[in-house]
Amino acid sequence: MTDAVEQASWEAITDTRDHFLPIRKSELLDALLDDKELVPAADKTAVMQLNRLLGAIFHFEYFARLDAVRDAYYAVDPEYIGETQMAPDVFERNYRQFTDAFISLLTGANFVQISQEEIGKSYHTQSAVKFEVDTPVEDFYEFRFFRRGQRLETLERRSWYGLRKREVDIDVYDNVVLLAAIKPYGSLDSDKQRERLERLNMVPGSVIIKCFRNIASADINILLPNARITMTWLDRIILGVPALVGGVPIVLKLVSSLTVLFVVIGFYLGLIASVGDEDVKTALAALGALVGLGGFFIRQWVRYERQSLRYLKQITENFFFRSINHNAGFFDYILGAAEDQDHKEALVTYLVARCHPGIRADDLKVEIENWVKERFPVVVKFEVADALSKLQRLGLARVDQGRITCVHLNDAASRLATVWHRFFPAGAPAAIDGV
Repeated sequence: MTDAVEQASWEAITDTRDHFLPIRKSELLDALLDDKELVPAADKTAVMQLNRLLGAIFHFEYFARLDAVRDAYYAVDPEYIGETQMAPDVFERNYRQFTDAFISLLTGANFVQISQEEIGKSYHTQSAVKFEVDTPVEDFYEFRFFRRGQRLETLERRSWYGLRKREVDIDVYDNVVLLAAIKPYGSLDSDKQRERLERLNMVPGSVIIKCFRNIASADINILLPNARITMTWLDRIILGVPALVGGVPIVLKLVSSLTVLFVVIGFYLGLIASVGDEDVKTALAALGALVGLGGFFIRQWVRYERQSLRYLKQITENFFFRSINHNAGFFDYILGAAEDQDHKEALVTYLVARCHPGIRADDLKVEIENWVKERFPVVVKFEVADALSKLQRLGLARVDQGRITCVHLNDAASRLATVWHRFFPAGAPAAIDGV
């Protein structure tokens, strides 16, 4: 591959990637400490101290945000609002207040919203599962999907009962978050809709949060809480054609003999004086055919139920065991993820930028992306503007006429220590050794 083609391929890949850094903090720190250009041997202790201070500050800041988002969610949490019939205007106010705080957390964890165009494509794209889903979207006030991390996977698909095999490339999201707001009671259109929500344990006026991992882009519509499995056209043909072929002849035979059967039944009930022997034989034949028809319908119903169980098994394997968390329990997970991303972004940006005094933001972005690419088997699209804003807020860097300058490493630790002590009143014990 030529350099030009390789560079074009690299740019195409990075344009499809998220800002997410899928690297553990310990791995990232080890890689930074091992890079003698970024961290000379004499600076390792100071960098480790800087890392601890950054972690403590971001943890404390996000801890305060956790209480705020929990309080906002309480008004729309299905576990607490119960049978409350919330007015539409009250629900909308509560919902907007919660989503403002929640989406800010998701953005901090480098989740991006899946566009309506992508969601629409999921209804027409090759899926990882082989059944169809019907989703009554009219039950929702609004629903949104957010994703983080994306890759291409090749799956082997079988058709014609395993006689034909082929490979299919599908887009897979590493993490998917569903935010589904159920319409408040006063906005529901009918009693039938209310009964459906009650049957599914979906509380009107509540907000459902679910998080999954490793979900195919074509399957995101299955994650909605009111999704219903429906038979494919092939299933309908396989189950329906035998029913017609086998059932119609039995019904035609019954039509001609049902009258005789009723006459014989009337005789045994004392409603008719007498019947002939031929009528009794015909009635017994009709009764046998009727039993056979019942058995045939039962057999078809069992086949239908068996196919439904196969689809439920696919749902269990593909979605249930990939669920990470839901509702209020999700906040601790997303808070940790956002805190983790901010910490890593700030640390790597400071150390790379301080080795290139006067570097511009665009050039710094390329330097960081190349550094990550060389040391880890991942491709990232680094969000340098957000990382720089964190460093400026903490007093670790300044931007003058588009050029970035970082403070000296010793001054950086001192400034972070000052920020840390601002969180506590005078005389409060220090939470970090040496601070």
